[in-house]
Amino acid sequence: MRRFWAVARVTFLECLRTRVVIVFLVLLAVCVLAMALTMEGDGTLKGRIQTFLAYSTLLTQLLLSVVTILLATGVVAGDIRHKYVLTVVSKPLPRWQYVLGRWVGIALLDAVLVGLAMGSIYGLSQYLRTRQTSVERKKLLGQLPPRAGDLDRLAVNSEIFTARAKKQAEPFDVGQQVEAKFQRLVEESRLDAVIGSRIKRELQSERIKSRSQAPVDVKEVERRLRDARTRERIVAAIKADLKKEAIEERQLVVPGEGLTLTFKGLQPPRGRKEPLQLRYRLHPMHTPESRTLKSFWNVFNPKTGRGRLPWNFKDDSAEAVSSFLFSPKAVSDDGELTVEYWNFPRPGFITPVKVKADEVNVLYRVGSFEGNVVRAGMLILLALMFLAAVAVLFAVFLSFPIACLGCMIVFAIAMMSGFIHDATKLNVYTQKEPTAMDYFSHGVTQVAFFFLPSLSESSPGTALVDGMNIPFRRVLRESLVMIQRPGDDSTGLWRKLGFQVRAGAGLRAWLCLGLGCLIFWRRELARVQV
Repeated sequence: MRRFWAVARVTFLECLRTRVVIVFLVLLAVCVLAMALTMEGDGTLKGRIQTFLAYSTLLTQLLLSVVTILLATGVVAGDIRHKYVLTVVSKPLPRWQYVLGRWVGIALLDAVLVGLAMGSIYGLSQYLRTRQTSVERKKLLGQLPPRAGDLDRLAVNSEIFTARAKKQAEPFDVGQQVEAKFQRLVEESRLDAVIGSRIKRELQSERIKSRSQAPVDVKEVERRLRDARTRERIVAAIKADLKKEAIEERQLVVPGEGLTLTFKGLQPPRGRKEPLQLRYRLHPMHTPESRTLKSFWNVFNPKTGRGRLPWNFKDDSAEAVSSFLFSPKAVSDDGELTVEYWNFPRPGFITPVKVKADEVNVLYRVGSFEGNVVRAGMLILLALMFLAAVAVLFAVFLSFPIACLGCMIVFAIAMMSGFIHDATKLNVYTQKEPTAMDYFSHGVTQVAFFFLPSLSESSPGTALVDGMNIPFRRVLRESLVMIQRPGDDSTGLWRKLGFQVRAGAGLRAWLCLGLGCLIFWRRELARVQV
C-alpha cells in the first residue's frame, strides 16, 4: 500500500503545481469576490445574499468540474502518450493500484479546492450578513424609530443562515365522502352502467390501437362485465376518480368560507425562539388585474389554542409562492399544528380560490448554516470524484482530446438530468398515445441514468439559498447506495417490490474505476520487438 499512496501523493503534488489549477483558482477567487461585491439581487439584503450563494455555488461546481476533467485526463493520458507509465508498471506495482492512486490523488486535490472554495463562500456570506438593511439605514438617519421592525433582517437570520426542514400539510381525508358517493352509485343501480361505459371505452381504445373499424362487440362488453377481476379493477379506478373529485371539492374555497389544514410530526428545537415559516400558493379561478388576493391566515396550537394570530389579513400574490412567519408556540408538544385559511372577497372582485394541501408547507430550524455549508461541500466533492473516475476511465484507452470531450459530454448530460427526464416522460404534456420514438427516448434516458448520476438534483445550491437542511442521509445516499420506500416518481416495478434502490455518484465512481482497472490491465502498453 506504500506504493499506492506514493502514486496518490505524487499525483496530488504534480497537479497542484500545474498552471491549470493556478489559473482556475485565480479565476474562481476573482469571480466569487466580484459577485459578493457587485450583485444586488432584488434590492434587499436577503435577495443579495441569496443571489450570491446561488451563483457562487454553481460557479464553484462548474469550474472545479472542468479542472478535475482536465487534470485527470491529462495525467493518465499524458503518462501513456509519453511512455512514462512504462517506468511505473515495470516496477512491482499492480496496474489497478496505479489507476486508483491517480484517482485518489485527484480526489485529494479536489477536497482541498472544495474546502477553500466553500470556506471563501461562507466567509463572504458572513461579510454580507453584516451589511445594513434599508430599515437599519433609515434608523441611523432618524427616518424611522429605533424600535421599528426589520423584516429583511429577520428573513436573513431565519431563512438563509439556518438549516430548515419542510413539512407538508396532511392530505385531505375524503374516505367517508368517497364511500358515500360509491354507495349512492350502488343504491341507484348505476354501478353496472358506469362499469359498462368504462369497458366500452377500453374496447374502443383497443380498436383504435389496432386500427380496426369494427364496432364494439356487445357480447364482449357483457362478458367482461361479469368477470370478477375486471369488475374489481374498474371499481378501484372508479373509487380513485371519486377520491380525486372529492379532493377537488375540498380544496376549492368559495368567497366568505374557509379551509382548515393540519400538520403532524413537526419537531422544531425546544427552547429556541426562532419563528417558523408558512409557505403556500393560491390558485384563483379568475385572476384579478392586480394579481393580488385578500385572504386571512391563522395558525394555532390545536391542544391549547396558543399562537393564534390577531386577524392576519394579507394581500397574497396569485399563482405565486407567499409566506409569513409565526411563533413556535403554535406547535403542540406532540408536533401538531392547525392552519386556517379564509377567502375574503375584495371590493368589486369575488372568486373561488383553490388551495392544495401539498403546496402548504411549514419550515422550521433543525440545524446550522455552518453544517449545511459543510454538507454542501461534500456533495460537490462527490460529484467531482465521479467526474475524476470517468476521466480516468476514458484516459486509459483514449487520447487526451477525445477523453476530455467524452467527459464534457457526460458532465453536460448529468447536469441537464432534470430537463432530460421531464422531456422524455410519457404522456406528460399531451394526451396522445406515445409513439415508437417516445418509447425509444424514454428507454434510452432510463438506461443512460442507470449509469450516470443526476448532478442537477444533487446540486446543493438551491438548499443553501432557501436555508433548507441538507441531511447527512442525502450525503450517504450520494456516497454509495440507499434502500428507501418508493417515491411518487418511482416506476411500477419498485412500487410492486415495496422498496427502491437509490444509487449516488460514489457508487457509480467505483464502477467506473473498476471498469478502468480492467481495461488498463488488459491493455497492451508496449509491444516486444525482436
